[in-house]
Amino acid sequence: MKSRLLPGAAFILSFAAGKLLMTSVAVPERDSAQTQPVVLSAGKLDNASVRAPAGVEKPAAPSILSESIAWEREMWQLDVADFPAAFEEECRTAVESERVFRLMQIWQERDLESFLAWGRNQSDTKMLTIEGYFLLIPYKIISAACLKSPEFAWNLAKDIAPNSFRADSNRGAVISFLLSSDQKTARDFVRQHQDEIQGFHESAQGWYGVDPQKALPVALEIPPGPVRNSIIRGLARYYGENADKIGEAKTWFQSLPAENQEDLRKMVNAENSDYTETDKIRLREAWK
Repeated sequence: MKSRLLPGAAFILSFAAGKLLMTSVAVPERDSAQTQPVVLSAGKLDNASVRAPAGVEKPAAPSILSESIAWEREMWQLDVADFPAAFEEECRTAVESERVFRLMQIWQERDLESFLAWGRNQSDTKMLTIEGYFLLIPYKIISAACLKSPEFAWNLAKDIAPNSFRADSNRGAVISFLLSSDQKTARDFVRQHQDEIQGFHESAQGWYGVDPQKALPVALEIPPGPVRNSIIRGLARYYGENADKIGEAKTWFQSLPAENQEDLRKMVNAENSDYTETDKIRLREAWK
């Protein structure tokens, strides 16, 4: 599978390829007589093993649900100081992003201050590689922070950024996360912060991969200008390249303001555009 860089949310969002949130699993109360101790060794979490007596049948392989419950229990009982090592181990062995995301949620609930101190010290380019895709760890931190509150995540997005461009891109991830969960909340949030968003670096909008049908009304809350144009270009390109039915992308395109329609036609016909010839043929059909 070809590697691609996914910015948000779409943490966000696998953001288009899958959901960022993992449904919380009820965690049974701790039973000191039954719970095996958690051993942390060289950054790796293991349950202490107990050998079954000879002749005793091995139990059936645990179900996904029982594994999730056991893992959640382990995270809730883990010493807070061991969360950084647990996070590194999850990133090393992850086959999907949901558990990494869930670990950060639990960490926030367990000790918000230590989570924030850790988050601010993470490399801005640190990535989680899953099935050929790259997910920026700061976007996952921001997505987890959105569960506390969008405003909290909005401020954190700036605090953990090394420069203004990355701060704008991180804040775009906040909007992307909101779009993936609640369009009305996203629209109200963008309306409230439209002046700040209008001042973003033009290419640091972070909405690629978000459902264009949901995103367009929110994008139109931003006053006309370079930032809104850049967002609409990204949405249009994503839709034109990925829509199952070209007619759906065409109908969406025709709902855009006239100036954006003209901008997109010019962009796909430009000699120095970065579109492949295959993409150009498809997009020209969608953007008639």
